[in-house]
Amino acid sequence: MKNVFSIFLKVIFKIATIMLVVIPFLNRIIPINIALALGIVSAILFVVESVILINEHKKRPVELKTIDTLTRGFSFVVIVFFVCAFIANYFNTWLSWWWVVAITSAFLVPIFIININELNKSNGQLPEERKKASEYRTLKLILFYLLLDSFYIALFMKSIYFQFITGFLCIVIVLINVSSAVISNTHINKSLLIHDFVFGISLTVYLIYIIPNDSLQNIILIIVSALFGGLMTLVGVAWTIKDSQIKTDESKRLEHMPFLQLEIPAESIPAVFEINLPMCSEPTETAYRKITVKNLGNGTASNITYIWEYEHNNNKAFDYPPINAIMHGDSYNFIINFDYNGTIPNQSKGKINFEYNDLLGHTYNQTVYFYFDGSYLTRIENNPPKFMGYLGYTRTNNN
Repeated sequence: MKNVFSIFLKVIFKIATIMLVVIPFLNRIIPINIALALGIVSAILFVVESVILINEHKKRPVELKTIDTLTRGFSFVVIVFFVCAFIANYFNTWLSWWWVVAITSAFLVPIFIININELNKSNGQLPEERKKASEYRTLKLILFYLLLDSFYIALFMKSIYFQFITGFLCIVIVLINVSSAVISNTHINKSLLIHDFVFGISLTVYLIYIIPNDSLQNIILIIVSALFGGLMTLVGVAWTIKDSQIKTDESKRLEHMPFLQLEIPAESIPAVFEINLPMCSEPTETAYRKITVKNLGNGTASNITYIWEYEHNNNKAFDYPPINAIMHGDSYNFIINFDYNGTIPNQSKGKINFEYNDLLGHTYNQTVYFYFDGSYLTRIENNPPKFMGYLGYTRTNNN
């Protein structure tokens, strides 16, 4: 009975969602009073469904949140679209479909960018510096696309002056992005750089085309052509130099990259330290296992931290190992105490997310999986370290 009621609710919610999109286009079939009543009921059901989905989203594991995160917040955009489209079709007002697209885009794009940023932050433990940089890029993207939306409004309003103002600001932002990409120490995204060039040139050509004075148009065309030609030459030279520098830096990084490998030793060897990994919130028993950690990489791993996660326990454990630097070729034996309560399910697994630096200041993230048969650790799977950038994690700086 409960499953039947759940299916019935889902069907009602889906019908409400479809009605929100369809009702504004039935202005020649449904009278305004009936359409307004159906729209309000559909909007209420749609909001209720959105709240339920958001609550379910919070309970889901990180790897299943991608679609939920992208759709979270779009319920507001759907409501905005319904209201604008309803007014545009049912009432004789200034609100045309040009404005419906502009208003909906003004909400849709920022919400999409914000949710993408939140998704990226939820998929990993980012340094504080990277969080700030990510928030700055998010704000910059939102402002840029709102400016593009304003340029779109100027187009259908046929306001030449407003087109010049918004279009010129868009070109300035694009040129700043291109210059920043060339000057910065980060890797150049070639596709984005080409996109900025094509967009900037296309918008510039359009703005020159709508200049009413032919003489002024020819003068500006000559100046802009020279500027873009010189800029493309500078970017090409800088691109080549930077690409060569990146390859040199990457070669040095690989020469100093550590790689920690955990394995179960074949013989009993004295341990030099112990760590505790909880498998439940209130453990009463402990199962231990001797482990060997080896540095198979080319350089020293320093500022080591780890986060322990077990699939049947929502609580994460963060700690520093007693030995916080392992040189190339060194190995240490230690004991892991797995704290549990009662029995551990068969065929369960946990993972340790290591974070450490090399001697050049690069930061790495490495995941090691532990597979259990009851309380007995049967297998360890080591993944290669992922290069996270030059910035050290904030929490390791206090070590």
